Formats: sequence, C-alpha cells, structure tokens
Amino acid sequence: MTSLAIKDDFLKRVLFLLILLWGLFITYATTLYELKGFLVSLLIIPFVFASMMAPFVSLAITTLGGTTFVRLFMAMAGIETAYVLYVALGIFALFGGIVLYFKNKQARIELYSADFFFILLLMIFSLGLFYSTDPERGLLKVGTFVVGGFFPYFALLPLRGEIKSLKKLMWLGIAILAITSIATTGAIIVNGVSSWQRFTFANAGPISFSRNFALTTLLSIMLFDYFKNKNMRIAMLLLALLSIAILVAVATRGPVIALAGALIIHFLFFSEMSLPKRVFTVAIMGAFGAFVAFRLFDFLIVRMSAIQGAEFSAVGRVYLWKIAFSKLSETPLWGFGTSSFQSLLTSFGKGADLHYPHNIWLEYYLEWGIIGLGALLLFLFSVVKRGFKPLLSEEMTSDQRATLKISLTLFFFALANCQVSGDFSSNRELWIFSSFVLASSSYHRKSCTSQ
Repeated sequence: MTSLAIKDDFLKRVLFLLILLWGLFITYATTLYELKGFLVSLLIIPFVFASMMAPFVSLAITTLGGTTFVRLFMAMAGIETAYVLYVALGIFALFGGIVLYFKNKQARIELYSADFFFILLLMIFSLGLFYSTDPERGLLKVGTFVVGGFFPYFALLPLRGEIKSLKKLMWLGIAILAITSIATTGAIIVNGVSSWQRFTFANAGPISFSRNFALTTLLSIMLFDYFKNKNMRIAMLLLALLSIAILVAVATRGPVIALAGALIIHFLFFSEMSLPKRVFTVAIMGAFGAFVAFRLFDFLIVRMSAIQGAEFSAVGRVYLWKIAFSKLSETPLWGFGTSSFQSLLTSFGKGADLHYPHNIWLEYYLEWGIIGLGALLLFLFSVVKRGFKPLLSEEMTSDQRATLKISLTLFFFALANCQVSGDFSSNRELWIFSSFVLASSSYHRKSCTSQ
C-alpha cells in the first residue's frame, strides 16, 4: 500500500505541525552545540518574515535555488559558518510551507508510506547517537539533515496535488538559479580562474557550489524540452550552456557524473523531442563542454583522468571505500552509530579529517547497519513506485506528465550524486526531490482515479 490515509483533516494538520516542531527542537539543540542560539535566532528572523510574505519564493530558494543564492547574501554580511546556511534554509522552508498550507483553506494533505519511512530514517539516525563514537559530531550531522532535508521535504507537503503550484515553483526556481549563474559569471570575468584550481566564491564549498550549476543545467534543459515558446527555449539553452561552463570551472566530478546520468535518463525515456533533435541538443552541449574543458579550464580533465599525484581526491575515495569494505562484517545489524565512520579509519584518514565514505550505501550500512539500509531502500522504493505508476495511465495531460517526468529526473540526479559525493545530511537534494515526486504523482493519481 502506497497511501496511508488519515480521514480527519484536523488530525492531519496537527501531525504536520508536530513533525515540523519536532524538527525545530532538534535544530535548536544542535544550534547550541555549534553556535549561540541567540545569534542564530537573530540571523533567521529576516528569513521568517520573508517566508511569511512570499512563501512560494522561500520554497523556490530552499528546494530548487540551491545553497549558493543564500550564500551570496551571507558573504555580503561576512557570515561564513556553513551551519548558519542550513539553519536559514530550513527555517525559510519551514515557514514557507506552513504559510502556504494555512493560506489555502482547501489544502488537503495526503500522507504516503514514503513519509513514514522518511520519519523512520530520522528516528534511526537519532537512535544511532546513543552508541556513536562521536555523539557531538553526530548531533550536528542529524541537525544538518533536519534543517537541510527534513524541513524542505515536509514543507512541500501542502503542494501535493497542486499542478499549477508545482509549475510556479519550477519557474521561480529556474529564475533564482539564473541569478546565481549570472552572478558567478560576473565573478569569473572580474577575478578570472586559474586552470589548476577549483573555482568557487561567496564562501561556498566546491561540492555544493558545483551541484547548483549541475541542477541549473539539468532543469533548464528539461524546460527547454517541454517549452513551446521559441524565445523561452533559446533562453533555457543559453542558461544551460552558461551553467555547463561554470560547472567545468568548478571541476567537481560528482555533480558532473550525476548530471550525465540524469541527462541520459531524460533523453532516453522522458524527452518529448524527436530523435534528431535529441542528438543535435546533446551534440551542442557536449561540444561546448569539451571546448570549455580543453581550452579554458582544464582542471576537470586532470581530475577525471588522474588518480594520483595532483588528484588526491580520487585516492582518498579509493582509500575510504577499501576501509568501508573491510568493516562490512562487523556489527552488520545496527552499525557503528551516527557519525562513527571516522573511528574506523587509520591515522591517515583521521588526520585528513575524513568523516564519511562518499557513498550512500556504504554510509548507511556502516553507521546504521541492515536496519538503516533497509529503511533507506524502503523509502526509495516507495518514492520510485509512486512516481512511475501514474506514467502508465493514458489519461494524464501533457502538463501532468511533464511535471512528473521533471520531478523523477531530478530525483535520479540526486540519487546518482549520492553514489560518489557527500553524506546523508549534505545530500539534501535527494530528500527534496523525493518530495517533488510525491507531490506531482499525488496530483496525477487523483486526476486519473477520479474519472
């Protein structure tokens, strides 16, 4: 069963608020460890008011706008702490979702099995703190997951079944992504980029920074595919090419690999273009990306082809995966505990300040065992099943089908990125785009079964 129905709307509202309040409490507890609670409270007040005045904009920033948009303003204010960014994004999403829900008196929240598996995951992460070898870092990891992924996931709950709202969110999202791309281009023009360093600015880490432009490329290409207006198609293609250039300059492999995988899925299974147009579009993007990589910013080529010498990152991943595989037979049921992966490493890994294996399956198995990995698989299976089932219906409109296909492609992009980059707290896109799939498939299911 993919839907767990609660008939009383009042109980749904109470459950929705309790879930968010519980996450807010965990956020506050984590904040006390990292920063003074009063300082963070002052920083998030503007986000609270902004989300109340423009809830759609707040959700677009926190779900599709990426982290770079908020980092631009944090950099101007001289705020460099990454955790403040996640607190701001979480609170922004939280209040945006609540305001949207209560402004729409006709909103009806549908809860699915994926939602309960998602809550189960948070419970497993939290219980893992009790036997963690590093509970302080584990608390910070859980708190980051809550504000970065848990809040936006449930903040999108009021949009389930609202095709117009989802389309509006995608419009706002691509506009915000375009702003960050243009700002980044300006920084490159003014400051330049060395061919032997990973470009980033606004105090952004290269990993999250690169994901921002991989997402911009992917979303703009999908909108280019589905748009009918010629001028909008040209604008989306130009934005995609601009984002590809920045992506090459940042030279982070995980988002590049994830983007390539997501584009393959899109053009093979979801694209509305004819085969010649698909080939032509891929050729343009590939040729442009190759030109930028070989003639302007060649460090990505170095990183993709070398595993030693200048390329420490690849060596580090091989090292992490070897350690991970050597520990698979120890505590297989419940794992070593939240944020305990570093304790498994040698002095080299601890000295390099490595904390996770850069692979979602190894991370879940080692830190939460078969229990955690099983809960993750159940969650992902529920999302995929609910996302693909409506596509089999012949009664869907073109808008419905396009929205669901875009959501599914974004989901697979995030899932591919989890194989080689980040941990469960920093891969916030996986949880957010899972919620997009549930929101868009919710609409299709109701429209298809009601006829």
